[in-house]
Amino acid sequence: MIAALRYAWRDEEVGADVVLWTATDDTARVIRGAQDIEELAHKVSVAVWNLEPDDEESPDTKS
Repeated sequence: MIAALRYAWRDEEVGADVVLWTATDDTARVIRGAQDIEELAHKVSVAVWNLEPDDEESPDTKS
């Protein structure tokens, strides 16, 4: 038997779907940790980096 706990939500600010989950064969461990996992889920933040340079030509397109 496997116990799993899953949180999923949409972060509208960055347009991302987020899933946090844990699974173990120790059901009691998931139950004991549920409050901590919930607190973690509420503190998770999503950061999105734009790796493309703005308004700059890439070295491949320069003449």
